Amino acid sequence: NNANGKLFWVTNFSKSTGDPIRYYDTITWTDFAPTIDNDGNVLAQARILLPFRGRFLALNTWEGADLATSDNYPNRIRYSAIGDPLAANAWNEDVPGKGSFLDIPISENIISAGFVRDNLVIFCERTTWQLRYTGQAIAPFQIDRINSELGSKGPFASVLFDTDIKTIGNRGILSCDSFSCKRIDDKIQNFVFD
Repeated sequence: NNANGKLFWVTNFSKSTGDPIRYYDTITWTDFAPTIDNDGNVLAQARILLPFRGRFLALNTWEGADLATSDNYPNRIRYSAIGDPLAANAWNEDVPGKGSFLDIPISENIISAGFVRDNLVIFCERTTWQLRYTGQAIAPFQIDRINSELGSKGPFASVLFDTDIKTIGNRGILSCDSFSCKRIDDKIQNFVFD
């Protein structure tokens, strides 16, 4: 946060009937539901929370007036303003220079994500994407498709390495270096799903 205090973030993606996003500041647990627009809608849940280039990202979100009445945006990447994600209007898309969102142009759920070099690799159900930082204040991120056939099976199916990220997908074991994604189990295809 702005006071250089460490925060531990928790999201269990329990959808509209479960728990909200929470953070722990070494003393107390606090529910987190930042306002995302001038209509009073909030970011109620997210599958993945990540810091990236001074901003805080929420992927595969539930948004609405509150957690119970929220709607799922499975392909959405919502981000805060640079700095403290707890600051007033840090997530508000109606305030220029603050928070906003980017939707991946598909109808699949974001499943998993991880950093490779200085890019964020995002695995959906059947596709793989790269989120790059542009440095622009109005549109700080750009999304590019890496692979249109290979995705990930689960939120914890991805493992980070120094030059790539490996995951278990619906078609085999994959390796992605943020520019290409390919199967690495060609020699053992018959045994992979056993």
